Amino acid sequence: MIKRKTIHLVLSKDDANIIAWKNMLPSRTFNKFVNEILIAESRGKIAAVPYKFSSIKETAHIHCRIVIENGYALDFLAKIPKGQVTFSIKKIIRKHIRKNRTKTLRLDLVIKLLSDFKTKIESKETECVGMQDKYRKLCDCYDGALKNLFNEIHDCSKVADQNICTSKLKQIDVSKIIDETFNKNFNLQGD
Repeated sequence: MIKRKTIHLVLSKDDANIIAWKNMLPSRTFNKFVNEILIAESRGKIAAVPYKFSSIKETAHIHCRIVIENGYALDFLAKIPKGQVTFSIKKIIRKHIRKNRTKTLRLDLVIKLLSDFKTKIESKETECVGMQDKYRKLCDCYDGALKNLFNEIHDCSKVADQNICTSKLKQIDVSKIIDETFNKNFNLQGD
């Protein structure tokens, strides 16, 4: 027999941020994301959830039904004092949304990527000796490669989970980005 708990969550004007978050979520996913938040909270982690908000009109109250079946989340909720469950859930939801919104890239990794970029791009200049229209092509190569690098860094920043974001940053291959852009701008065949 599956253990489950149903919680009646009432969102009032004071919960406008949660209502705006709920309205932004795809239809019928609020329960799913609240469950993910509670499971992550029970394990001392932050859930990777969407964190944007939609605009809302003034509303009196919204009634939501949250069904929880995960054992970790159920054990976690059982530890919350009676009468504090809905207040605690709202507080936890706000915390996870805030943590997802304020996720930061590891600056040391970004600095290393930029340093590697500078070293590699400078070495490319020596490979262009004697080529026609070298200066313009090098400038185009630099601009294109830098744009591609920033796009990859930006893609990493969109990942909700901080650990995955860091892992993706570590996997960015600066040499590959520069080589591809260089080969394109100088009409060379790739390796």
